[in-house]
Amino acid sequence: MELTKECKLCKKVFERSKYTSYKEWGTKRFCSKKCWYSYRKEFKPYASPLKGRTKENCESIRMISEKMKGNQNMQNYLKGGGKHPMKGLKQSEEWGENISKANKGKKHWNWQEGKTDGTQLLRQHREYQQWRIKCLERDQYTCQHCGSTTDYQMAVHHIKGFKEYPELGYEPSNGITICNSCHMKLHARERSSKNHSQ
Repeated sequence: MELTKECKLCKKVFERSKYTSYKEWGTKRFCSKKCWYSYRKEFKPYASPLKGRTKENCESIRMISEKMKGNQNMQNYLKGGGKHPMKGLKQSEEWGENISKANKGKKHWNWQEGKTDGTQLLRQHREYQQWRIKCLERDQYTCQHCGSTTDYQMAVHHIKGFKEYPELGYEPSNGITICNSCHMKLHARERSSKNHSQ
């Protein structure tokens, strides 16, 4: 194996360092990082790490820039300068709702038919969140079992189960504020009592 090479940029002959592996030496073309950076700057100004694509020959970039010709901010952004033209803009509520509808259910890229159970879907509703806040405020964010107020996220437990009594799911009188450790203990007791009864 040759122990000297000629730098591709400055044509200086350089030797293999004792710290350079044979694999690395086989692909080395420059004597220093300075030469490598200079070469990249001079000959590949828009080199992309993705499969050697450049901004000039990348069809998708060209298509986007054609669509956004009138938008000077987008042109600057695509050339590598300035902030994204959408950054900091506040969109209307209607726009947000339309985006939400366009990505919900079967239209979502990660849709998996029937994987989430019904009770989990009900817990994501706004009505459920409002019920939870009502219960927390009523109990003053204090665990009703141990009196703790230190838990950063209190749980709201259904006294009568959500699955068994869906009509009481959003009833504030059916909710009780408890800390996460008490909540886990409570469910463990419920599971063990079910197992013993069977």
